[in-house]
Amino acid sequence: MAKQHFYSRVPFRMSMFNKADGYDTFACSEGVDREFIEKELMLVCEPKPTPEDIALMRENKIPPVYCQFAAKDGSLVQSCMTSYPLDYTGERSAYMVHNIIFSDQEAESFFHTPDRAPMNPDMFDHDIGHFNITAPNAKPLSKYPLIDYKCLPAESPAWLVGTYQENIAMLQRLIYACAAAACGAVKSVFVLLPENDAATAIRYFNTLYSVLPYHLRPQLSFITRVSDISRYQSIKLKFLSGAVVVPNAKGVMINFRSNPMQFTGMKDEDVQKNAQVVEFLYTLMTNDAIRREFLIFADRAVKEVPKLGEAKFQALQDLVVLFRCSSGLFEERTVLPTDDKLIEFFTGYDKYRAALPNDYRMNAVKSLQRYPASHTAIPPKLFSKLSKIYPTDTPGVRHVIMSVVLELIHMDIMRDKLFDFTSKNYQGQDPDSKDEIVSNLSRVFYGGFLQQKILLFFEQIFLDASPASQDEIMEKLLLSIRNKDVKEKILDFLKTNFKGFSPDIRHRVYSAAFEHIQEGDELAAELLALVDANLPAESEEEQIWFDQKLANAVKNEQRKKTHPLLRMLAVNSGRCAEMVLARVYGGEFGSKAFNEAISCFCAGSIKDMTAGLERALPFLPAINEDMRAHLYEAIAEATASSERKPDLLAALGAEQIAGECLKNAGEDSDEAIFWNEYSDRFISPAIIKTLPDVFRYVDQPEFFDRIYAYAEQRPPVKASDGFQLLLNYRLFCDETGSSNVPGMLSAFAAMPITPAVQKPLALYMKKNLLDAGAAQTPEAKTALLALINSVKGGYDFPTVYDALKQKDETEEAPADAAKKKKGPDDSAVTAIRLILSFCAAVMSSGTDEQREMLYADSSSLNAVFNSFMGQKKNGEQKLLTQEIDAVSPQNSAFAEKAKNMLKAAPKQKSNPFASISNIFGNLFKKKK
Repeated sequence: MAKQHFYSRVPFRMSMFNKADGYDTFACSEGVDREFIEKELMLVCEPKPTPEDIALMRENKIPPVYCQFAAKDGSLVQSCMTSYPLDYTGERSAYMVHNIIFSDQEAESFFHTPDRAPMNPDMFDHDIGHFNITAPNAKPLSKYPLIDYKCLPAESPAWLVGTYQENIAMLQRLIYACAAAACGAVKSVFVLLPENDAATAIRYFNTLYSVLPYHLRPQLSFITRVSDISRYQSIKLKFLSGAVVVPNAKGVMINFRSNPMQFTGMKDEDVQKNAQVVEFLYTLMTNDAIRREFLIFADRAVKEVPKLGEAKFQALQDLVVLFRCSSGLFEERTVLPTDDKLIEFFTGYDKYRAALPNDYRMNAVKSLQRYPASHTAIPPKLFSKLSKIYPTDTPGVRHVIMSVVLELIHMDIMRDKLFDFTSKNYQGQDPDSKDEIVSNLSRVFYGGFLQQKILLFFEQIFLDASPASQDEIMEKLLLSIRNKDVKEKILDFLKTNFKGFSPDIRHRVYSAAFEHIQEGDELAAELLALVDANLPAESEEEQIWFDQKLANAVKNEQRKKTHPLLRMLAVNSGRCAEMVLARVYGGEFGSKAFNEAISCFCAGSIKDMTAGLERALPFLPAINEDMRAHLYEAIAEATASSERKPDLLAALGAEQIAGECLKNAGEDSDEAIFWNEYSDRFISPAIIKTLPDVFRYVDQPEFFDRIYAYAEQRPPVKASDGFQLLLNYRLFCDETGSSNVPGMLSAFAAMPITPAVQKPLALYMKKNLLDAGAAQTPEAKTALLALINSVKGGYDFPTVYDALKQKDETEEAPADAAKKKKGPDDSAVTAIRLILSFCAAVMSSGTDEQREMLYADSSSLNAVFNSFMGQKKNGEQKLLTQEIDAVSPQNSAFAEKAKNMLKAAPKQKSNPFASISNIFGNLFKKKK
């Protein structure tokens, strides 16, 4: 129910406030106070008619004037001003204003319906005579009844389009001007209609009103007749009483009477700039279904996001964009033709999505489907925006976006970003969406893309995934397990999580593992180890199933030329291998399989062979003499290859295994007989052959003592040349430590040094004797230097000479060097003396072979003599002669020949290392 208010010229008895003859309120509903009347209603109660209007009033030619506006307190006011040629005095013209006032709650109900016309002229009283204002007992009515306002049904606005179908642009401008006025973007809109009557103006107003969102309707105030444009400044839509010139500064003017129709006060660029809103509102004129949908949408949106309800054109524009792009009633490519438009829309969507119901939101994000459809990447700015809104949007929206992402991830574009988006948002999905994500990522993984990242993701979510997802993940992992880039990580994933797998998943793994195990390659060995580690915990039924499949595979493999599965199992010590080999060694698969299994582990090192025999023996029916002979024959045949390289550590490892087996066997049992004979025939020869390899372990001197102690306890090994090498090396070490040069020469000469051991022995002696300081005297050090070099086939005296001089030269102080007397350096004299002493020792105490090496390498000693005498200082020959005399008591023949050499030696002029090898060669030439 609405309040009513009446205002006119009345006698003082009817004057409610002024108490005088004149214009005043004479009737109103309770609650309409003087303050409200004076501040809000005077706008229409004091129209101030022009002289022309007064003349027309007297002639009764002014039709009722209707008006609507919103009061500052939110009330809605509708007014009707009715003119009278004569007032109650019978002398003057007058008018009566009837105001109907709706509260803000009533106004909201009044506006919030798409099927009502806002203005119903029939609700207004035009006859002041009803009030009998001249009666003697007349008085103002302060409790006038409320009125039950009856709205008229809304007329479809299509009639207006039909009327001006030849002037669509003009009509669109009118619609835009009214919307802009309601939003405060235009001061006033003046309209000169073809017919100058209230009914026509109301019809136009009701029609224009019908396309505005509910919250903007109160902002579009109107009046049906204006003769003075300076009046009614706050009224937005003014229908003119006649042709009037309206300055552009005053507002927009639309003249429907002129030919052609005229539109002034608005720039064309403003219309073009807002073409989307203009065209949309025009569409609402022609399509009742879209109009109704938009009005309902806008009403709900404003309630959810009050910012959209602001009386600003930008807010209206945002509403229009949101509706057009999310209602699903418009062609997507029409409303969002470019990436830029789409980015712009999602910027608004991010701000206002709370205003959109779920179906609208889903329609909005369906626009993203253009990217997978065209195989193009989502623009970075847009993708960033989607990443931001995704976690907090509705499940339906997330499903649409995720579907787009998952469709795109199969294309060779932006895969890394899409995967990061998917994995980051996985946990927030519903079960069906999680399954969909896993399904798509499984396909991408199997396709060979993002495998490292996806595998890590699968590891994180697998145990919590649904059975269907687990099954799909495992299927793709097992299909990809031979991909070298992810093989190890897939195996690690299986090993780490196997115990958490469901029985069905574990069975799937066993089935796939069986297929790969038959290949007998590196992957097969890894999977076999996985089965060995987990199969014992399975049900008896599962174990029997796998064992039977594996045994049948080995048996069927025998019909083929190659047997990779058998060869792999033959060298394996796991559960599955033992199960199969028990049947092989028991003769179930025939003698060929038996011999091949034996040859497989025999193909490895002696330690591998021994370990293989240790595993095989428990499965043999009996280790009798025939069986031993059969085994030895197979072993001999398998180890006969010339390419088989012996290994000292492996041989020792084999000896250790055999020793443990002997301990566990009965004293006179067939097993004890086997192991004793096996050790004699295979292990001991392997150790004997590899004993010199001890010198290859340069950094493990303690290893020598271990090997020596081991060999000393085994007669066959102790009798070998290899042990003799170790024995004499040990004696050599003792003589070196005692600085006994003759003893060093003797022990060294007794070592059987083969070409294979020369280089490692020289390195070993240097590291563990020379560098360790084993030689306690210069003579012993000199001998050690020379003998280390002789291992390679010569004494190399220049190297010995330089090494002996080096320490003294590095420690010599410059001041001392300046005080030294002219002549050879002391270090050089000492070095010469030590080398000559060593040569004398070789001549007197060395073996024929050692002396022969000295003769054969005379040029080496020549070079040292030349170096010494080439310093171009006085007294070198004399000093050298004295040094030769010093060794003469030990070997006079050597001294005599050395002196003869010096006499024959030419003087050195330029090259101190000039060769006198011919002379020295003759000096040390062996007598026949």
